[in-house]
Amino acid sequence: QANAFLGRGTKVIGKVVFEGTARIEGQVEGEIAANDVLVVGESAVVTAQITGGTVVIKGRVTGDISASKKVEIRAP
Repeated sequence: QANAFLGRGTKVIGKVVFEGTARIEGQVEGEIAANDVLVVGESAVVTAQITGGTVVIKGRVTGDISASKKVEIRAP
């Protein structure tokens, strides 16, 4: 269950900071910081520097990923 959700059709340019679990299904350009779990969904297109606790990648990500716990890259 995500505390924050950026759905399809959403486009964010700049720095996004999430408290708790977050899911992205839209477009993000810039920087993403998540204290807990960040899920980049299948429809997401992210061009950003990502830092988080656990980062789960299902969509398309271009940029550096740094996680304090783990990074998971899943199909598709």
